[in-house]
Amino acid sequence: MPKLSYLVSTYNAGHFLEGHLADLLERQTDGDFEIVIVNPDSPGTDEIVAQKWAAIDSRVKYVYHEQREWYGASWIRAWRHASGEFVCNSNTDDYHAPRFTEVMHKYMSIATSRMQVAKNEVAFGYAGIHVIDEKKQIKGGGYRPAFDFEKMSYECGAGPQVCWRNDERFKSKLDWDLIDLRANTYRSAFDYWLWLYFMSLGYHGIAVPEILTVYTQRPDSIENSNKWQNNWETFAAISEFFPHNFTGYLKHAREFSDFKNLPDKETWIGTMREGKKWKS
Repeated sequence: MPKLSYLVSTYNAGHFLEGHLADLLERQTDGDFEIVIVNPDSPGTDEIVAQKWAAIDSRVKYVYHEQREWYGASWIRAWRHASGEFVCNSNTDDYHAPRFTEVMHKYMSIATSRMQVAKNEVAFGYAGIHVIDEKKQIKGGGYRPAFDFEKMSYECGAGPQVCWRNDERFKSKLDWDLIDLRANTYRSAFDYWLWLYFMSLGYHGIAVPEILTVYTQRPDSIENSNKWQNNWETFAAISEFFPHNFTGYLKHAREFSDFKNLPDKETWIGTMREGKKWKS
């Protein structure tokens, strides 16, 4: 059983995929991991690149899916093929520090081994990040905040590449039909929805006190190219699991979103629960 399974969703991302796979396979100081690539009927070079690396390195699994799907659905598809102790989403335009596998496995192993005696069981972990632009210039980042159940339930502080449990005890408690439904609906905030879902079951997270990921800030990314969609999904996730925190997030939204004339909480939550988008 490998220590980590990196879940890679690719759609028309062959220009990133080659470097992403090479970076993982050639630079990790602990090579006890696997990579599960899901290609949802992508055009371009995704299949060529994935098959090339799967032939070169036995740690690479390649899964082809015949229909286009959002990244979250590909994550879940990859998760079902993963055999690692823990799994980690691995975005093609982002990078992991060379010590990512060994450090995240150490912290997650310690956290989950204490689950029988600790008051709060841990489901996921996240580390500090560097934020770079497309020219690889550092634009920000730093250590991630310590996990706080209340704060995480109204604003995501986990960052882009998160590890979570893959043991049968944990997976048996999950509502896979609900996960599949949201994974096939959410376009940009499924990761935050997933952490909130884990939290709604009573699980907590841990912040690793090291900078282990590099996030590429791209204007054409899903979360940046359609902030309206991203915000709606974020608010929908909060209202689904932690509606009591909605008012606090509403104040934040007025400052950082494109929304104007936001409705009152009850109207807004009701609209989202009906699966509609609010049009101001």
